[in-house]
Amino acid sequence: MIASGRVPKMNAMVLTEESHHEALTRRLSLPRALACTIGGPVSGYKKCPFLLLQTSIIIQVLPRKLKHRGITCSMGDARMRIKKAVVTAAGPSQRRLPLQRFVDLDGSEKSALEIIIEEVVAAQVEQIALVIQPGDQDVFAEAASDYESLLTFIEQTTPRGYGDAVHCARDFVGNEPFVHLVGDHLYISGQSRRCAQQLVDVARAEQCAVSAVQPTRENRLHQYGTIGGRPVAGRKGLYQVENVVEKPTPTEAEQHLIVPGQRAGHYLCLFGMHVLTPAVMDILEDSVKAGGGDPVFLTPALAALSGREKYLATELNGTRYNLGVKYGLLTTQLALALNGSEREEVLAQLVELLANRTISKG
Repeated sequence: MIASGRVPKMNAMVLTEESHHEALTRRLSLPRALACTIGGPVSGYKKCPFLLLQTSIIIQVLPRKLKHRGITCSMGDARMRIKKAVVTAAGPSQRRLPLQRFVDLDGSEKSALEIIIEEVVAAQVEQIALVIQPGDQDVFAEAASDYESLLTFIEQTTPRGYGDAVHCARDFVGNEPFVHLVGDHLYISGQSRRCAQQLVDVARAEQCAVSAVQPTRENRLHQYGTIGGRPVAGRKGLYQVENVVEKPTPTEAEQHLIVPGQRAGHYLCLFGMHVLTPAVMDILEDSVKAGGGDPVFLTPALAALSGREKYLATELNGTRYNLGVKYGLLTTQLALALNGSEREEVLAQLVELLANRTISKG
């Protein structure tokens, strides 16, 4: 609900600052309100608690009463607003991978960075922070091509780990939820909505942090962070996260990370794509201060998040491709080609290649 006049304007169902609330409810004869603390400044007010009215009151009672009092009202979007993204590309083994060029699904040649940007733009993201090493801005700006204007470049001045790279974007994120992608993964969706859009839709519906996961064989656990948890009742592919471990051993996964419903020998590994709340930045801030210069990782922050607030994982209709593993660039290009607009031509070339190899061996 957004009201103007005697009520501060806000973007969700938060109605009024506490000091205004009693007078408003008394004058409008509203039922008792539910208390809810919202962090951060809103419409010029200092950080303070706000009061959240019951949805039924807002939709049915409040517009009529406020209109009667000469206050104009309109229904705003009460869902989680996700307009920012953070892409990390500062790791020593990661920094050049977003610059690699591929033939994309539409048959055009693009950098991996362009494809990643298009992924998040499809999810209605408007601003993107790209975390890079010092001195890399020019090459990344060139790789971004027409999307450079969407980027805010943030340098990770000291290589202190993946979590520290995410934390470098804290001021950019502010008090807003954000999409986070790694710069060395590309994604191919199995439906019309791209993977990031699927993820953002789940986060908005559930009003919480959500990480994308993909069932993964145990022989690949050394490549990925892995979650433990339980399925959400009645929601296929949605899980309550209870634990997150970075690159666990098969033994550790079997003991702590089995998720009911998964095939034997398969675990839910992180997809390289998240919607995170500002609470993650608070957790990383504590890790940075306590670390004394030691590397800071994202996975322990995600594990801590699962104990602090609602945190879910979801399986997306799509597949991730890790550019940084052996044959990762080749596999990713083949996947793009075989799922793209020029699939028939690519298949014909592959058949010819295999035929020539067979002839040469004969």
